[in-house]
Amino acid sequence: MTGAVFTCSTANYTIISGSIRMVFHQDVTASGNVNLTGTITPQQVVAQDEAGNLYDIVGAGWFGGSTNAKTGGSAFTDTEKFQIVQQGSGTVGSVNLTTHFSPNGDFKSFDFGNCVPPED
Repeated sequence: MTGAVFTCSTANYTIISGSIRMVFHQDVTASGNVNLTGTITPQQVVAQDEAGNLYDIVGAGWFGGSTNAKTGGSAFTDTEKFQIVQQGSGTVGSVNLTTHFSPNGDFKSFDFGNCVPPED
């Protein structure tokens, strides 16, 4: 995680310490349907901008989906909700992204933040 970068419209924030907690669940029903979920939360994550200022990264990412064994249809949703908070001040950037794939193939994506999270 150290070295990962949140890219924002006003600055880049490089993670210098902390960790992430990942919780995953997957299940297959007796009929063969599959579902899974996952949550990712930062644990005392600190980032630094190009000027050396320090920021806390707070929030969570969640994803979940399912596949119907009989129809083959799948649905999947991903939400990324993180804030970059200047230590001793306030929020300077945010990731606020939701994407959804429907069983009929429709894709929706909503991005209301000004930052992009680090790639996996």
